[in-house]
Parts: sequence; C-alpha cells; structure tokens
Amino acid sequence: MSNRPNTKKSSSASVAAARSGGGTPVWIFVVIGLVLVGGLALAVLLSQSSADDGKVTTAGGDEVEALVYGEPVVVGEPLPELPKVGADTAVGMAAPGLDGQAFSGEPLEISQGDGSRVVMFVAHWCPHCQAEVPRIVDWLAAEGTPTDVDLYAVATGTDETQPNYPPGPWLTGEDWSIPTLVDDPDGTAAQAYGLTGFPFFVAIGPDGAVVQRTSGELSEEQFFAVLEAARTGTPAGGALG
Repeated sequence: MSNRPNTKKSSSASVAAARSGGGTPVWIFVVIGLVLVGGLALAVLLSQSSADDGKVTTAGGDEVEALVYGEPVVVGEPLPELPKVGADTAVGMAAPGLDGQAFSGEPLEISQGDGSRVVMFVAHWCPHCQAEVPRIVDWLAAEGTPTDVDLYAVATGTDETQPNYPPGPWLTGEDWSIPTLVDDPDGTAAQAYGLTGFPFFVAIGPDGAVVQRTSGELSEEQFFAVLEAARTGTPAGGALG
C-alpha cells in the first residue's frame, strides 16, 4: 500500500472545477498582493522607528547613533569576583580605572585614584535593572545628584535578542543622567570589577579603595547606604541586595 495521497479527482470535483473555470479566482491574487504591499510598508516604518530610537544626544546637542559596544581599557589590577559567601577580598584593594566611551561615542573615563564614587553595572534585559533604574532616577530627582560622591554606570551584558535592546535608548528613555560607559562584547569592564550578577554596585572610598560591593536590586534606602559607604569609606551595615 502506498503512502502517497490519492490525487485522482471524483467526477463531481471535475464538474465543479469545470464550472469555476478550473483556476484560482482573480480576487485572491489581489488580496495577496495588498497583504504583501502592506507588510512591506509596515516593515519600512518599523525599521525607520528602530533607527530613530537608536539615537542619543551628544554633550553638544547633536543626535548620533548610539554605540552598542565600546572599547574599554582597564587601568590597574582587576578585582576578584564577589564571593557568594564570606568576606569580600576586594575590600581595601585599589579600584581599577576604566577608559572608554559613552553611548554618544564621546570619551568617558572612570578614573583610578582618590575620590569617593559609586560604579553601577546594569544590563538592558535584566528585570531587576529595569526596576532599579527608574528607582534611582526618582531618588536623584528627589534628593539631587551628590556633590561629594561621583556616580558612574556601565552598560554591559548586551544581547540583541533580549528586551530593551539597544541599551542606550533604553536608558535615555528612563531619563538616566548618570555618565554611562559602554562595555565590549567580552564584558571587559564588568570582569575588571568582579561582577557576578545584575545590578552590581561598587562603593569606592575617598582613598580610591573598594569599600563595599553588592549584587542585586536595592531599595532607595539601601542605595543611599551605598552612597554613604563611598562617602565615609565605611561599609554600610545590614543586608544589601
């Protein structure tokens, strides 16, 4: 017995085909043509929208295509990974510097040396980062940008198959004002700071040494505690992240 379908027409089917002219009605081709034209037009519109959304503004006010990846250079010794349990061996080590680019392509340096600062690492696809970013934006709007602690961010873990890609327009859309360095595909900047999860916070004290690192979503109070740790050089008490 053959597995091939029976293609022999019955007499009634042949009569029906003969009555219909034996071909496909013209209106079907018209409908298919309209669908194809409409789909092409929609694809063009979406492509244009995507291109517009992929732009950021430079310090001089010019609109440019946002960098997806940068070319950060690590200055100094990288930090060990944040351990899951136990003491953080990076505390007391000099925080490495990063020379790279902002989303606009303009140079951005997270310098090595003296000066209190907090460096935050975010990924566009991370749900905790998506919750943390607007929380920090709201906190800064209410409290103002610190004058004695420098704030920096690093956009890393970029993945074009994940939500909020590319990261530059995502952060711009959140009114993110913190200077943000763009990591490379290998996560060079993230590895230099021992990142183990998102979001990732590193408090660096007045002497340029690591005071505290934490991974995970923070409340406004916990974020303030990280700022205080950087400001005073003393780790925040209680659980963070």
